[in-house]
Formats: sequence, structure tokens, C-alpha cells
Amino acid sequence: MAMRAPLLVLVCFTVGAESFSTPAMSLMGAPVSRTSRRDLGRSAAPCSLKMQEEASKASGTLLSRRTAAWVLAASTVGAFRAYAEEPAASPAASPAAAPEAGSGVCNKMLGCEIKGPLAPPKRVFKDIFEEERERAKEIQAVEDAERKKSQRTELLVLQDQFSQIQKGKADLEKEMKGAIAKTSEGGAEEQKAAWDDVRRMSRLYDTGLRKDGMDQAQGRIGKMRLTFDKGAANARNKELNQALTQLDKAGKKQDVSLADEQLGKALTAVDAWLALRPFLDL
Repeated sequence: MAMRAPLLVLVCFTVGAESFSTPAMSLMGAPVSRTSRRDLGRSAAPCSLKMQEEASKASGTLLSRRTAAWVLAASTVGAFRAYAEEPAASPAASPAAAPEAGSGVCNKMLGCEIKGPLAPPKRVFKDIFEEERERAKEIQAVEDAERKKSQRTELLVLQDQFSQIQKGKADLEKEMKGAIAKTSEGGAEEQKAAWDDVRRMSRLYDTGLRKDGMDQAQGRIGKMRLTFDKGAANARNKELNQALTQLDKAGKKQDVSLADEQLGKALTAVDAWLALRPFLDL
């Protein structure tokens, strides 16, 4: 009795299996034919009806799943074929598939027909030579700005030098005329001191006005390459030097007329030199 229960359960599964197709099966080690299996099915009254119903439902579920899979596959293939045939249709039939005007973007899966010549591609990156040229231009622009700033500074310095020379000429005229006038006034000691002032100032103005003023201004003009008559300027410079030298000799001789004459020549030489002043574009 202990071995009949497992045997009956196995027979029930065998009867309910729909796809069972082996010619024989072994029950507890003994071969059983198809005829004996049907006989066993008739005699298997204790089999549960519930198990047979579940087997029938499982078979129906398997059939419904297979049917749904075939329907889904058929619909997918049909949709793909319809989409693949869409480019062959006229543009008017499918306006939504056409790319937007001027967008340059194709919205179709299999590509779009491009009419007319293709525009050259836009350059996005620069090559190393172009970058070097742009870098050189930037450096040149910075250098030009610095050079222009430095040139303006030099022009301001030069303008100040001409102003100092103009003031020096006015001081030379005032102080030298005052000293020459004192040579004819007062006693012998006062006159001698006045002639000493004439000689001393002739030497001081030769150094301060001519060398430290006019010579340095000419050198700056040459470095800045400004339009300037250098030959005429050198001639006026030399004339000033000669006039101041003769003024010193007139003070030594205590000659008033010679002193007045040489003072006039010195002032004329300075005015002529200042007239050669170049145009200063500030």
C-alpha cells in the first residue's frame, strides 16, 4: 500500500501530459507499453480532477502565448516594411518627414536627397600657423601701443626742453643787460665786479643754455627721427658759442660796445635755433 500512492501520482502526470510521445516508460524499473498505459489510465480513478483541469489551463495558456507572439512578430515586420517604403513616396504625401527649410538636417532614417552643390564645411578649429599669425599680430599691437606711449613721453620731454631753452634765452638777456649797465655805474670796485659777472655769466650760459639745453634737445630729436634741419641747428649753435666767447673777451677788456654787440648776436642765434623747432604731434 505504501508503493501504490507514488505509482498512482506518476500515472496521473503521464495521462495529463499532452506532449508525451515516448514509446514506453519504466514504472518502478518495469517497461510499460502504450496499451498498458491506457489501461492504467482507465483504472486510475483516484486521480484528482483538479490536476486535469490545471493541465488543460496550462495548455490553453501556452497556446494563447504562442498566438500573441506570432501576432506581435507579424505586426512588427509589417510596420518596418511600411516605414522602409516611405522615402519612395512623393514629398507631398509625407510633408512631416521632409527636413525643415534651411535647417540642413535630414530627419529620415535612410537619408535624404541633397540637390545642388554641397557647401564647403565650416572651419571650427584653427591650424597652428594661423594661431601663430594671430599671436604675432597681438604682440605687434601691444608693442605698437607701448611704442606710441613711449614716443608721447619723449615728445613731452622735448617740449619741456624747448620751453627751458626759451626761458634760458630770456634770463640771458635780462641778467647780461643788467650786468653791462652796472659797468658804467658806481665806483671802480662796483664796475670791476660787474665785468666779472659778465665774464662769469657768458661761461655759465654757454654750458647751461647751449650744451645742456640745445645740444641735448638736438640729440633727442635725432633719436626720435623727427623732421629737423640739423645742419642749420648746428650752425646756430656754433654762432651762440662764438658770441658768448667774444662776450667773455669783452668783459676782460671792459669794452661796453663790444659786449652789447656780442650779446645781440647771442640772442639772435638762440632765436634762430628755436625757429627750427620740429612739429610735435602730441
